[in-house]
Formats: sequence, C-alpha cells, structure tokens
Amino acid sequence: MRQFCLGGSCHSEAAGVRTTAQRSWRKGCAAALVLAALGLTLTCGVTSSGWIDTPFPGFFVMANRVVASVNLPHWPVAHHSDIYQHVVVAVNDQPVATSAELYAFVRSFPPDSALTYTLEKDGQISRITLPSLIFTVEDYFFLFATYLFTGLALSLIGISVWFLKPANPASRALFIGGLAGGFFALTGVDLYFPHWFFRLHVLSEAFFPAGLVHLALVFPVERLSRYHPLSLSVPYLVALALGAAYEFFLYQPAAYSFIHSFCMVYAGIAGLILLSGIIWDYHTTTSHLIRQRIRIILLGFLGGYAFPAALMLSSGVTEGGWAINYAAFTAFLFPLSLGYAVVKHDLFEIDILLRRGIYYLTLTALLSLTYFAFLALLTFTLRSSEVAHSPLFPLLFTLVAVLLLNPLKDHLQRGVDRVFFRLRYNPKKVLEVTSASLASTLQLDEILSLIWRTINETVGVKQGGIFLLPSNARQYAQVYPKTRNALHLPIEHPLIQGVQQKGRVFSLYDVADEAFPPEVQERDRKGLEHIGAQLLVPLTLKGDLIGLIALGNKESGTFFSADDSDFLYTLANQSALSIANALAYQEIQELNAGLEKKVEERTQALAHANSELHASLGQLEQTYRDLQHSHEHLLRAEKMAALGRLTAGIAHEINTPLGASLTSLKLMQDLVQEYSTSIGDSEVEERDHQEIAAQMDKLVRATQQWMEKAA
Repeated sequence: MRQFCLGGSCHSEAAGVRTTAQRSWRKGCAAALVLAALGLTLTCGVTSSGWIDTPFPGFFVMANRVVASVNLPHWPVAHHSDIYQHVVVAVNDQPVATSAELYAFVRSFPPDSALTYTLEKDGQISRITLPSLIFTVEDYFFLFATYLFTGLALSLIGISVWFLKPANPASRALFIGGLAGGFFALTGVDLYFPHWFFRLHVLSEAFFPAGLVHLALVFPVERLSRYHPLSLSVPYLVALALGAAYEFFLYQPAAYSFIHSFCMVYAGIAGLILLSGIIWDYHTTTSHLIRQRIRIILLGFLGGYAFPAALMLSSGVTEGGWAINYAAFTAFLFPLSLGYAVVKHDLFEIDILLRRGIYYLTLTALLSLTYFAFLALLTFTLRSSEVAHSPLFPLLFTLVAVLLLNPLKDHLQRGVDRVFFRLRYNPKKVLEVTSASLASTLQLDEILSLIWRTINETVGVKQGGIFLLPSNARQYAQVYPKTRNALHLPIEHPLIQGVQQKGRVFSLYDVADEAFPPEVQERDRKGLEHIGAQLLVPLTLKGDLIGLIALGNKESGTFFSADDSDFLYTLANQSALSIANALAYQEIQELNAGLEKKVEERTQALAHANSELHASLGQLEQTYRDLQHSHEHLLRAEKMAALGRLTAGIAHEINTPLGASLTSLKLMQDLVQEYSTSIGDSEVEERDHQEIAAQMDKLVRATQQWMEKAA
C-alpha cells in the first residue's frame, strides 16, 4: 500500500512513533536496572545477615585472603590498620588456603580467643595477635547497612538522572558513575562471604573513577568540545585496562593489592579533577545558573561531610562514645546534589532549595555544636555532681532544649537571610503600598508608570518594558516605556508560548533546558536578546495572558533571586487586575466619547434635516399655493372654454340658419333680377316664368324654415 503525506504529517507521525519507542525503551532499561539494583541489595543483604551472632577474626578478608580495609572503632584491628592489604597465610601456624578455611578455623574457638595471624606482603612475613569477636546486630547496622544504603542510593540517583535527562552528557556521566559506585558499595557487603560478586565489585571499582572524570569533563560546563569523543574515551580506556587486569590477577594477592592501590589513587585524582573543575567554573563563569548549581553541589558536599565531621568531633569529646560509621548514611547527599544540579534548570527552584539547605545545614551545625559544647561542659563540670545522675536531669535538659529551639530557629532564619539572601527592599511592605496606589487610579499610563517605578526602585532594573495585547490584535506591543520603535511579539512567538506553558516567571535559563531541541533553545535565546530581556513576568488574568513584563540585567550585576521572582510574580498579579480595570475604563471612556460624538453628529444631522424639512415645507406650501392658483386659473380657463364652446355653439346655431337664409335671399335676389330682365323677352316662355316663380317660392319657404330654426 502506498502512503501519501501532506505537509510533513508523515514525518511528524514517524518522529512521534520513534520518540514513543525511545521512551518505552528507556523506561524498560531503567526498570531493569532498578530491579537489578534492588535484587543485588536484597541478595547481599540476606547473605550478609548470616554474619550476625557469628564469631569472626575481628577483621574481614576477601576471597583472595587479602585483609579488607574496613573496621569499626571498637574492633581491635582499628588500632592495627597497618595489616590492611596483607595476605593471611596462617592462623596459629595453621596454613589457610581460602577465606572459608580462615573463618572456619576462627569459629572453632570460643569468642574473645587470642589468635595469632601470619601475614605476608611483598615477600615479608609478619605476625599479629588479635582476639576473635562476635559480629553483632550493631556491627551489621554500622557496617553492612551503610554499604547497602549508600550503594542503593547511588544506583538509584544515577538511574533516575539518566531517565529524566537522557540527552544530557552530565546525566550519562552520573549514570555511569552512580551505577559503578552503587554496585561497588553493594557488592562490598559480599566481599567477605560468599564472594559471589567479587568480580563485579572490582569491575565497578575500576569504572567508578572513569565516571568521575567523565563528569568533570562535561559538568557544569562541557570542556574540550573540539576533542570531546577522544577525551571521553581516555578515562574509560584506563578503566577497561584496570578492569581487565583486576579480572586476570584477581586471586594473585600481590598484583591485586597493587591494582587496588592504583584504583584508589585513580579515584582520588578523579575526585580532585571534578572538585577543581567545579571550583574553577564557579570563579570563571558568567552564568548565574551554573553558579547556583555549583552552590547546590557545595551544599551537598557540606551536607554529606559536615555530619561526619560533627560525629568525629563528638567522638573526640566523648572519648570514643560515638561511632563514626553513622557518617556513611549522609555520603549520598553529595551525589544527590550533583544529580539535582544536572536535572534542574529552574533557577528559582534551585535558589529556594539552596536557601532551605543553608538554613537547615546551619541549624543542624549550630544545634550540634551547642549540644556538644553543653555536653562537654556537663562532662567536665558535673561529672561527679548528683544533679547529673538524677533521673530528672534528662527531662530538664530536654525541656530547656525545646524551649530554646524555636527562638533559635527564628534568629537563625533571619541571620541566614541577612547574610546570604539579603534584599534591598521589604516585599510585603512594597506590595501593600503598591496595591493601595494601584487601587486609587484607573488611568493606564499612571498604572504602568507606577509598576515600572516600583520595579526600578526594588529589583533595580532599568532595561526592559511592559507589553500588552490590545483588543482584537494578534501581537503584544510595548506600551511602556514609550519609544519610537516599539517592540512587538506575535501571539505565536515561542517566548509567549513558553510563558503561557510555564505560567510563572520565565527566565533566560529556562531556554537552556535540554528538554528543548538546540534549535528551539537558540531561537528562544535570540528572542530574548531581541527584546533585551533576561526575565519575562506574565500578566495573567483568569488564565489569559493579557501582557508581560520584560526585564533586562539588574544594576547590581547579580541575577534575580527566588524572592525577586516571587515579588515580581505577585506584583504582576496585582498589576494585571489594575491594568484590566484601566483598559476596561479606557474602553468605556472611548465608548462614551464615541457615543457622545455620534449623538452630536446625529443631533447636527437632525438639525440639518429639520432645516431642510422646514425649507421643504416652505417650498411645499409655495407649491401648494401655486397649485391652488393654477387650479383657479384652470377652472377659470375651463369656464371660459365652456363659455366659448357654448357661445360658439350658439353662434353656430344662429350663423347656420342665417347663412342659409342669406344664401336663399341671395338666390332669390338673383332670381328676381333674372325675372326682371326676362320681362318683355320673347324668348322667355310662360313655362320659364312659372319655373322661376316655383324656385322663388321654394327659396322663400327654405328661408322661412332657417329663420324659424334661428329663432
């Protein structure tokens, strides 16, 4: 079947299918890795629980009989750390070939039995006598539980960061480093027995430094971009060589110890490279987002290692009364801060977390120092006092701590804000004054001037402008400050869509989110540069974006903080309502003015129509009068015509008989003359005279008839 595509729809559908497939594949991989980490944690947790209530030498050896570099403060080996990485060759002069033989030999003696171990390293033989111990639940918690917790946390952090940001180079580096470090810690529980994951452990140990170097090359900024693939392959080639050497020489103690030492040096150098790169970027970068990320990392570093420092201090004050293994439970905070810095691109969320982190870290440190100082004071002053041994003393001490906690927290919060997050203005008071001022006017120009002046006086921004969407328009226009070449943003502009989607303050660093393709990031960046803005604050009313406030650089050179963002967002919400009211009032004024103009025009038109009507009425009256005169003349003419016709008829009636009579008389006169002439004429006969007489008689009678008619 052939497929026809219009407008690139097939390409879009194919891209959507491909994206869905990639997302499904990524979900499957992440789920499989999480299950693997959980399964490894459960397996190692169950197998390691077999040590509880079991006699052991007071130290651990691995499958190759090398003494592991691990201990607890109350173990005797803590004072003999020089035996680490030595090979145990005999116990009480009884040769042992495997770690299982060593543990079985120790279990054959009652606990606290002094046993002499023969050790070998670099061809030199040494002996040490140590008592055997019972591995307690407390030992399990302080040692194996910390391994399991830290390993699982590292694994989940690496998997989560990669799942959330799969295209980010830093997330890939943290993914490899997190998995390697997590599996290294998880399999560390299995090192001492039953050694199922010994090879996975050493392989993870080899690749963990490579992940750190990888992370240092791409985070917080990418380095060596020109030689990026080659530079990233180097640390993994080193890790691959170390892993291969580990696997090959795993059960050769001397070679194993050498490779292990090299891996530890490699890890230390990788850590220094990462920290050095972070410190260098903090001092050289101009990006506020990168600096905030580095501050988060520093906070995680302090959170991960401040607690261990406090434990060491307390252990020293109490003369070893506190176990320092608790410190391992906070080590995950450093990779967690790295993961958060990689994933998060919202500058203001990072700022809020940074503030809370500094506050709680400072509070914890201050409370710990206060507690330890007070504890030391009691230890040296009330050691022999009866008050310290009273059953009410712990209760009184707790009540005092509770009473002082809230005031201490309040003072500390103000102190942290004053030292680290000081503002030049009081947002609450400024908003109250501005709200009252906005409510007192309905003039749009006054409102816009007040908003801009408030922003300038508080945040300290001179560059930018206020954009509004006129009614029935398709683009946002800069309405304040007024310029000759006012800027415009079409409603289809990506920046407008980004502000609408986020619904809150949109910053320059939201553009750099890896969730958007590079061409989209570049387009949005150019859009912000076009209007000279680093921050867009939406003016939203009932879910509609009626405008926005574009802000450039602060005069102080610093970037906007979370407090600035909250202040501007609240100010924009207040301003949006006032602007909407002012626009409505302006529209009403324009409608009133238009209505008044229309009324005036209609009045003038009506007056003109009235004048024309009066003129028309005058003309109509004149026409009517003329018509009446014409009618009268017509009637008079008709009467005269009728009279004429009557007269003509009468005259006709008279003239006709008269004419006929005159004709008859003329004929009679002619006959009389003819008769007179004929008298005495011999040729005229009697008959002729009779004929003349008859005709005369006829004419007389006819004349008589016509005269009767005329009469």
